[in-house]
Amino acid sequence: MVAQIYAKPLWSRNLTEWQYWLVTVGFTGFFSVLTLAGFQQGFSWEQGIPEVNVLPQLHAYYIARGIFGAMIVISGIVQMVNIGMTIFSNTAERRRRETLRVAEAVAPPLGT
Repeated sequence: MVAQIYAKPLWSRNLTEWQYWLVTVGFTGFFSVLTLAGFQQGFSWEQGIPEVNVLPQLHAYYIARGIFGAMIVISGIVQMVNIGMTIFSNTAERRRRETLRVAEAVAPPLGT
C-alpha cells in the first residue's frame, strides 16, 4: 500500500520476503507452542498436579515461545525499515538494478 500511496516501488523485495517468512514461521510456531503448552498444562491439572509443579514442565515451551515471538518482532522491524526506506529514498533506480540482476541470473546475456 505504501508503494502505491507514494507512487514508487518498495525499497527491497528481499526484505519483503524476509519479513513475510519471519512473521509466517514466527506466528505459526508461536501458535503451536502455546497450544502444546496449554495441553500440557491442562492434562497436568486434570491429574491434580498443583500449578507450581507444572511450571518446570513448561520451561521449554516458554523458551520456544520467546524465540518465535522474537521472530515476529524482528519481522515488524524489517517491515518498518523497508517502508521507511521506501518513503525517504529513491527506490526506482535501486529496483531497476535489482530486477536487472535477477533477469541476468535467470537468462544471462547472449554475449556471456
